Amino acid sequence: LHHRAILPSGHIGRSAASHSIVTLPGLLAERICSSQAIDGSFPSTITSKRRASTDHNACITGLVVRALGYERLPPDLHRARERALDFLETCERSVLPGAFGFWPERSQPGRPGDADDTAIAAVELFRHGRRSLDWLKHVALRILIPFRVRPSDEVRPPWIQAGAFLTWLRPSPA
Repeated sequence: LHHRAILPSGHIGRSAASHSIVTLPGLLAERICSSQAIDGSFPSTITSKRRASTDHNACITGLVVRALGYERLPPDLHRARERALDFLETCERSVLPGAFGFWPERSQPGRPGDADDTAIAAVELFRHGRRSLDWLKHVALRILIPFRVRPSDEVRPPWIQAGAFLTWLRPSPA
């Protein structure tokens, strides 16, 4: 979302809210709010050769939270963002606190955390004051970094390069 504004100096430039949903027309804000599920998630569509289906997951919900921005929002969008953050928190994995899965743990018990969902959820929960900077550092250093492919990891397909993050965050057996 890029909007231009005439600045007090008379110059045309990006407005302070150039990346904020606040600048969107009310109809779009209404559509965003009405698309949110009762659990706080936002829908995505999974399309295969045979059919399309709706899915509600941490990745898309986290991206909607990011798109809503960090500024003050009108009350309906603020509530939607708070409910989405609540949903993200339900996706945290009890077996590896700080790791988040694609779906809430209650609906997919036993599934490991996912690197992408962990990164999105962790950053958004921090940015919106739900988690501390120390917690975010813990997630980066103790949850994500250990799941990077090391140069010494020889058993891997050739397209997975050293430094890439593994998708699944499975805790090592004790």
